[in-house]
Amino acid sequence: MIYTVRGIESVEEWADLVLADRETSAIEGHIGTFLEEVARILSGGIKPGSGVDLQLEDAEGVIQLDAIQASPNTKNAGGRKADVDSLKRAARPLRAHRQQVGMNIAVLGGRSKTAAMRSEPDVLVLSSDEFWAPAP
Repeated sequence: MIYTVRGIESVEEWADLVLADRETSAIEGHIGTFLEEVARILSGGIKPGSGVDLQLEDAEGVIQLDAIQASPNTKNAGGRKADVDSLKRAARPLRAHRQQVGMNIAVLGGRSKTAAMRSEPDVLVLSSDEFWAPAP
């Protein structure tokens, strides 16, 4: 049904899209996990136990919480909502201890600009270049 709404008119097109969707999911699962670890090592951050992928303190003393995804198209609305929920859950105890907290969705490759989410203005979706830029 979803593929029909997307304009698929033949079984061949449908099969191609189904395989591409499965491949995207598998890539996120395998390569994405590897890249998350690379990001933690390069940033010097940690993986907190709260479902967030990366936690680090920036130069201004703000705790940055990042939910990481490999590319812009690897998460659906449910996956994005789960990331936002994890960020909010991880931020609560830090804020209770009077820590400033930034909540980010970091896209490791393929996103050209940083912008706040429309539905969650407190959550920034970071450009790939900004995420990988060395800390000052």
